[in-house]
Amino acid sequence: MLPGGYVLGDGWDEIEPGCCSDFSTICSWREAVAWRSREWEMVWIGHPWTHVSAEGDTLRFLEPSEEVHPKSTEIHLSVPRGDLVAAIPVAVTLVETLAERLHSIVAECHSASVSAEIVGALMWGHSTQGRTG
Repeated sequence: MLPGGYVLGDGWDEIEPGCCSDFSTICSWREAVAWRSREWEMVWIGHPWTHVSAEGDTLRFLEPSEEVHPKSTEIHLSVPRGDLVAAIPVAVTLVETLAERLHSIVAECHSASVSAEIVGALMWGHSTQGRTG
């Protein structure tokens, strides 16, 4: 798959995708936005990963690390839950647009079905047949 992922920022700090991250990590961001506990929960964004904790409608994230149970709980950035809820479909649309453009390029050399298989493997690690965004 193509390496990549999503950047979360609050205007001052950012959390960038780590090694082994790809576009399928949108599932982890969806899980993070649904998190309601003050307990820290790992958010898979590759190596290193981050952790999320909720304080009402504010999501707090730690500096990415390789720690399963973080020793430091110093907040790296905080974002309103609604902002992340709104950002996820925008990110999905941008990635799908990238996939469509890639499909057009690959289709110049391959049939549409082969092109769909190649793009599916590159973007999501599997065929696009039966994929739900």
